[in-house]
Amino acid sequence: MQDSETFTQLWMRFWKLHWAESKKCTFCGGVCGCTTCHVYIKSGMQNLSEMEENEEDRIDMADNLTLESRLACQCEIHGDVTVLIPDQSGFMGH
Repeated sequence: MQDSETFTQLWMRFWKLHWAESKKCTFCGGVCGCTTCHVYIKSGMQNLSEMEENEEDRIDMADNLTLESRLACQCEIHGDVTVLIPDQSGFMGH
């Protein structure tokens, strides 16, 4: 992991290394325009950047919102973090 890397950047780096260059892990491409990267922070919340206003506004649209909810594309990682990725199958149309 690189310093101040977001979950989306980390995922995209992994995806490019292991799958295909053209794929995206979110509908919006990581610009806080959807909630497909909604995750629950199970530990390490203190190792993430503070939630900014645009994320606060957008995350209210996520399904099954909790106090542990964050939009992964908006989080800068500064240490160990454990996340739970909620079931998005209904949202993703599967």
